Amino acid sequence: MRMLASERLMYILDRLKEHPAVTIREMSLELNISEATVRRDLDELQRQGKLKRQHGGAVLNSMLHTISESTDWTINEKTMMHTEGKRKACELASEIVRDGDCIYIDGGSTMSFLIPYLKNKKIHIVTPNIRFVRNLGHSQCSVQIIGGTYEPFFDMSIGSKATQATSEFRYDLAFFGAGGVDPLTKEVYSATIETVVNKVAAMKNSLRNFLIVDSSKFSQRAFCYCCSTDDFEAVFSDLLPAGEHALDNLHSWEEKRSETK
Repeated sequence: MRMLASERLMYILDRLKEHPAVTIREMSLELNISEATVRRDLDELQRQGKLKRQHGGAVLNSMLHTISESTDWTINEKTMMHTEGKRKACELASEIVRDGDCIYIDGGSTMSFLIPYLKNKKIHIVTPNIRFVRNLGHSQCSVQIIGGTYEPFFDMSIGSKATQATSEFRYDLAFFGAGGVDPLTKEVYSATIETVVNKVAAMKNSLRNFLIVDSSKFSQRAFCYCCSTDDFEAVFSDLLPAGEHALDNLHSWEEKRSETK
């Protein structure tokens, strides 16, 4: 039995309260209605001031005040921020990579800091991250660039074709960045629905998944909920979060170096 329009609107709002972002495709499948109907429902909820439409879905209005700097700065500007923290987190993460591995590299400014630690390894890299490939230069790595719609703001490929291409590979390891991480609820955020969909596709096809964030991300949130830190084998960062945290799988560069002294 199909829901009435008012029931669908309540369902969508309840769903958004659980995860502060939804995609049109998700709602179409869950409610067994057409994507066109979902769009009309989202438009109505936006008209009522309950949510904000994004390309491919929507986010709760109550989330808008928590948007992190990840949506305010260009990729060039973000690359120049928190550079030492990114470098240390990437150095720590790179220690698990072995010759022969097939690795997925996520988009985002942090991933380029992996380059000095990976370029001399005989590995296979699959990535939508154009900036990473551009900066890699001559290396021992073989590289497969994920195609799709080029998004200059993130300097990466996104969209349905990128997601489909990502799903065609199988990965030994996958490294992901994030727009923000809540150290108490373990929620991981990303800047857009499109980047969330890309991440999820890669995570499903990887034997081992890892999150790399500098410690500034522990005080930030972004537009879209992506997943939990528990979905990763480990979270690599430069420092532990300030104050209490619930990240049982967190590995910090500072902590690791103090153990080896």
